[in-house]
Amino acid sequence: MGEDRPSYPQSWPVRSSPVIIGRVATDDPHALAEAVKKRRLELHLARKIAAESVGMSKDTWKRVEDGDPVRDLAYAKIEKVLGWETGSCRIILAGGSPIPAGTEPDREVEYAPVPAEMLEDEVRQAVTNAMVGGTDLTADKIRAVNEAAIRVLRERGVLPPTE
Repeated sequence: MGEDRPSYPQSWPVRSSPVIIGRVATDDPHALAEAVKKRRLELHLARKIAAESVGMSKDTWKRVEDGDPVRDLAYAKIEKVLGWETGSCRIILAGGSPIPAGTEPDREVEYAPVPAEMLEDEVRQAVTNAMVGGTDLTADKIRAVNEAAIRVLRERGVLPPTE
């Protein structure tokens, strides 16, 4: 448990719906704040109306526009209002640009420098943590869910195929 985990830059395949695991020290909340406010104003939306349209408080929306951290669920709601693909807020936090909703996925997927075995371990750990804390499944069932998740991620091109 007390082992040091290697540090690596967080990134993901370039696609319309990236998989993003965890937060990183290089997140830029001010870039997100600026992008969200700019897009909201482009759409001629008042903060209160934008927030209420997705069941969010105007105070939570303001936190994002002020560069304060919020839960990922809030980002998903904001993306919906602003016409961005799921994951766009995380992409902006990592220094990228939002993906307009309905954009076709890139046909050529570029993998980031995160070694696949590290990403796979992170996925396995996340699935295990979620299952242990929220279900009464046996260890064998949790392992089966892990394998199914890894298989689906390989099929979607998020993880490279096994050799």
